[in-house]
Amino acid sequence: MIQVLKGVSFSLARGEFVAIMGPSGSGKSTLLHVIAGLTAPDSGRILVDGCETSKLSDYQMTIFRRQRIGVIFQHFNLIPTLTLEENVLLPLLAERTHADKIDNARRIIRDLGLWERRRHRPDALSGGEQQRTAIARTLALDSALILADEPTGNLDSIAGQELCRLLRGLAEQQSRTILIVTHEPSVAIWTDRILILKDGQIVTEFPTGNCDSVRTLAARYEESLQLEEPEGVR
Repeated sequence: MIQVLKGVSFSLARGEFVAIMGPSGSGKSTLLHVIAGLTAPDSGRILVDGCETSKLSDYQMTIFRRQRIGVIFQHFNLIPTLTLEENVLLPLLAERTHADKIDNARRIIRDLGLWERRRHRPDALSGGEQQRTAIARTLALDSALILADEPTGNLDSIAGQELCRLLRGLAEQQSRTILIVTHEPSVAIWTDRILILKDGQIVTEFPTGNCDSVRTLAARYEESLQLEEPEGVR
């Protein structure tokens, strides 16, 4: 049996924006999947918004995730027969949600630069537009926790920075808790702090407030990868 994660333990405050960084194969995506309830842990406890999700059944976890956890996947998972707008609004319509949430979803479509493309189906969208559509669909939900796995990977630098600004606003203005996996210091610098994952363990963490530039953050990250033993992050 391969042990992907080893004794990982940390907590996130409401409204906190946190990045996970680390080499490829260090367990970053697996960690997000475990938190989202998509992969069951072999041991340990996971608490989200006061609920111990590791004790929920598959059905209960599906309902909880739909209501309280938003996940931005590396794969878009768009429905090909629906328009961009319909893909974004579908989860809200399934919940028979209020009109103000529909209006908010349309605002997010505009904020992500997709309004002129809202009536197009996925096969008529570029990879970056499909990625932003998937992001808009997640952000439109009233999720206490947003998990994002390399959400800027298919975006150009301008669109990537706009997304970071939007996530920063959700954390500050709506007290959404956001955990993002990224390889990019230019993305991580928008967050409050960074957890460094290496060989399935959190080896250290540091606040981004101590980094006055992307270059400084990148250097601090590279230094963190040289650490051999975890520092007991809790």
